[in-house]
Amino acid sequence: MENGTLAPGESIILTIQATNVGELTYSLENDTALTVTEFDADPPPTSGADSYPPHWFWESPSESMTATITLTASETARPGSYAGTLTVWNVPNSADSSTARTQALERFVIEIGDG
Repeated sequence: MENGTLAPGESIILTIQATNVGELTYSLENDTALTVTEFDADPPPTSGADSYPPHWFWESPSESMTATITLTASETARPGSYAGTLTVWNVPNSADSSTARTQALERFVIEIGDG
């Protein structure tokens, strides 16, 4: 990545630091231009949903969590700005809990150049 712009085929790593995480997901306006090529979290999620958007779940939310998501620009991605959203909830949607479900959103924009 040079000057904040990815060339087709290049990757960028998003780092998320959050507390009391029960569920994490991301979405992209254009999921053909950018794809997740790697996901890692400490502590690791209890389970996940292999869907779009992907979801990762923590059965017992820890005090703090750090995750990295590697996004790779498609070799055929057109130049432009691609927006996305990371969403974190304190409890998973599927949880049978008396805890109120709250969320935090973080929006981001990734530029893809000509290469």
